[in-house]
Amino acid sequence: MLDLRLGIGAYEGLPVGKNFAGQNLQGQSFRGQNLAGANFSHANVMGVDFTKANLSGANFSHAKAAGANFTNTDVRGANFSHGDLSATSFYHAVRALPTSGDWGYWAICRRLCGANRRFCPV
Repeated sequence: MLDLRLGIGAYEGLPVGKNFAGQNLQGQSFRGQNLAGANFSHANVMGVDFTKANLSGANFSHAKAAGANFTNTDVRGANFSHGDLSATSFYHAVRALPTSGDWGYWAICRRLCGANRRFCPV
């Protein structure tokens, strides 16, 4: 399985934020909120709007994130390993992903976007 930890995260020195582990947050909005270091491990965040939120160092491991919106979101250091990211939008959040020169960039892009390249810069 592809490891989607994207750099320095909550495990490596960032403060741990709010704890949403295991909660059902389906359809809620966290638009524009500062959730740096938040723990969404095993949470249901399907359809959640994270637009313009700060999620640096957040933990989404094993989260059900299908259909979540991460548009213009800072996801530096966020952990998306083993989660369900189907139909998830990272549009313009790519500034927080590794640069196009990194080998892992396109692997992450393919994993997050599949054949639908509108979520990745081209």
